[in-house]
Amino acid sequence: MVTLATPLLELKKNAESFFEQDELPVELRWVDCLYPRHLRLFAVELADALKQEPTDGGVAITAVIQKWRATAGIDADPKLRQTLLNGPGKHEYPSWRPKKNPTK
Repeated sequence: MVTLATPLLELKKNAESFFEQDELPVELRWVDCLYPRHLRLFAVELADALKQEPTDGGVAITAVIQKWRATAGIDADPKLRQTLLNGPGKHEYPSWRPKKNPTK
């Protein structure tokens, strides 16, 4: 008898083996290029998208991954990052600016 528990146990097993690996799969290695702050934001947005997935057919997950993959490309390129921070559209990229240390 197959119950809902069977696919959930399989999903748990797959997730555990994924996180036991030292390296990300080739398709996700761009995640290593995200700045720590962006990595945290990506994790939150991806978690939210995963909650929506059953109802939207994966549209939310795809959009999050595409957006953050582009961000990783910018994070990996210091010259492009500086151009965005100091260029005419600099107000559009507040998450790339270092936060002030409140203890100083």
